[in-house]
Order: sequence, then C-alpha cells, then structure tokens
Amino acid sequence: MATSRDIAEAAGVSQSTVSRVLRGDTRVGADARERVLEASRAAGYSPNLLARSMRTQRTGCISLVIADITNPLFGQIVRSVERALAERGLTLVLWDEDARDTNAMEDVRLSLVDGIIMAAALPGSRVLDAALRNRVPMVLINRTLDDLEADAVLSEDYRGGFLAAQYLVACGRKRIGALSGPDGATNSRDRARGFRDGLAASGTGLPPTLDRTGEITHEAGRQALHAMVRDDPDLDAVFCISDLIALGVVDGAKELGRDVPADLFVMGYNDIDMASWASYSLSTFSHPIDQMASEALNLLTRRIAHPNSRATVVRLPNRLIIRDSTNQVPFPGPMSTDELPDLEGE
Repeated sequence: MATSRDIAEAAGVSQSTVSRVLRGDTRVGADARERVLEASRAAGYSPNLLARSMRTQRTGCISLVIADITNPLFGQIVRSVERALAERGLTLVLWDEDARDTNAMEDVRLSLVDGIIMAAALPGSRVLDAALRNRVPMVLINRTLDDLEADAVLSEDYRGGFLAAQYLVACGRKRIGALSGPDGATNSRDRARGFRDGLAASGTGLPPTLDRTGEITHEAGRQALHAMVRDDPDLDAVFCISDLIALGVVDGAKELGRDVPADLFVMGYNDIDMASWASYSLSTFSHPIDQMASEALNLLTRRIAHPNSRATVVRLPNRLIIRDSTNQVPFPGPMSTDELPDLEGE
C-alpha cells in the first residue's frame, strides 16, 4: 500500500510535505502541492483516497490491466470485471499496458491498489515486472505466461482448438487453414496447437502455407486470407484463434469474390458482440468472461489474504456456437470442451 515515502519519491518532495498536502495544509507552496497531487491524479486517485490508503492499508480499488482497448474482447472484459467489482463494493482502476509511465510512477500506481487483474499478459510486460517487483497481489485472466507461477483464470483453449478441428472435418472440409496470434500469447498458442492435433487425430493435415501466425487484428485476418488463397486456391475453411481475425477473413473473402459459407467456412473464437451480427453470423466458441471475472476476484481475494499460498489455475469450458459462417451445419459430437475425453496433448 502507499506510504508517504512512495508519494514523496514520485513528487520529489519530503515525506512531511506529502503529509501536509494530504491534510489540506495551505502553507505548502503551490508548486510542491501540485507535484503531490499530480502523482495521485496520474494514477486516477483523489487525495482523500490516498490518505485513506495510508491509514487503512486498503484502497478498495482493483486495477485491470489491458493490452489493446480497440480489441472488442477487452471491452467485454472491462464490463464484466467492473460489474463483478461493483457487486463487492470495489472500484475499478483501468490501466492500459501501453501507457508510457516512468518506473517511479508505475510503483506509485501499484501501491495505490489492493491488487491487479491482468487481462493480456505478454513477455516483457512492464506492468507485470513492476507488479512482481512490488509484490502486488495479482491474478492473470485470458492468458498466462510460461514459467510464471501465478494465479490464473483461463479457458480450455487447447480443447477448443481440438474441437474446432473435429467440427470442420465433420463438415466435410478438405483444405483447412489456421490463423493464430503471437507465440508469446499462451491462449493463441494453445488454441492453434489443439487445432493442429485435432486435425491430425482426424487424419487431416495442415500444410505450412495454410498455418499462419500474425497480429490479432481485423486487417491481419484480411491480408492473411488473400495470401492463403493465392498459395492454395482450393482453401475451403479457416479457423481463427480470435473473432477479430475471423471478421477480417470474412471481409477478405468478399473482396476476393468468395462466398461465406458456400465457398469458404470461417470459424472464430471468443464470441465477441460483432460475431452475432447478421453481416458476419460467425461460428465461434463462447468465452465465459463473466465467470472468469468472478473467479479472478475469488482468487485475488484469497491472494490478498494469504500472499504466500500456492498458485491456483482455473480453466473454464468453452462451448461451440454454430452460425451461418459454417452454413449452420450441425455437429454430432460434443458441443462443449468439458465434454471431450482426456486429450493426450493437453
């Protein structure tokens, strides 16, 4: 929690000056007062909240760290986490991973929250490094990091990819491609790995020209489809580890004069709001964001109370959602990842 020393270092003043500012002492010079207040404003806190944290060692604030606010999935995560916090009388403090904070300001921000929920951990994250340096209670959701022992709430990503492969093969697709995200994103990697294994288990291969990685953006999906069709004109299905990529594939197919689903089946993952729009009607996998938010707060509450307890990883099932982008073809197999038998590659 925040101390007068933390604020003094960030503001470049003495601890006694910080105390006088927080008490509302008008004898403090305007410049010093503004520097102290700026430290709290930059982190989104009022002087009253800052003073309370010094007295009680609790702020009632939880920081949610996101990587890309333009990604619709993160917008849904923000809404779910904010609702879950409000139900417990807690306040959300949103933190963009791309914020260009100094190390001192990162330390101050972290000292002013009771814990952190990281929605998109990636190697080299400055926020993650600062949280570990300051021993701030933390829970990861949506993805985790290799070799990091931390509480996490994830979906059954490997099983989802495996199930997607089984479904597309059952639909009679012959030339199937896959679009995944950065290798450092464990959820993307696990979905792609499960998809490859699912194809192999079904006796279907994944040619290198149809197994591509890139950014998790609409434009990346659009460009990737153009390249895949150029390399393999017989392409008849694409699995995308993110709905955002899949929406780009659908739009790219329109540019190429390929009808979805008559010429090309497209599958996404996460069931973002746009996936259900009539213009896309995207087959995808549910992403239990509300449940993830609730479970993350349960783990974070326990971590705050028992900081030295062993890390817990919770994996939640995904459900297959069949829409027009795969021609509403029914699937005779399991519709949820928790209905699959034990898989060798997990």
